Amino acid sequence: MESHVKLTIENNYNTVVATPVDEIKSAGYWNITINSSDYQAGVYFYTIESQGINNIYYNKITKHFLFVK
Repeated sequence: MESHVKLTIENNYNTVVATPVDEIKSAGYWNITINSSDYQAGVYFYTIESQGINNIYYNKITKHFLFVK
């Protein structure tokens, strides 16, 4: 099963600072590495969106994380 997956990272001003994933992925567990040297310490939000290839389903999850240097 494949889905279009998009991962965005936003700062606390709702500005997208990165989109490390925006592609079609197969089902399973995936790891990504993000270079955080350009980010300031603070609260950020990540949103994962997935949509089936044939548009049967759509899923969106947003969570927050604290980046500390």
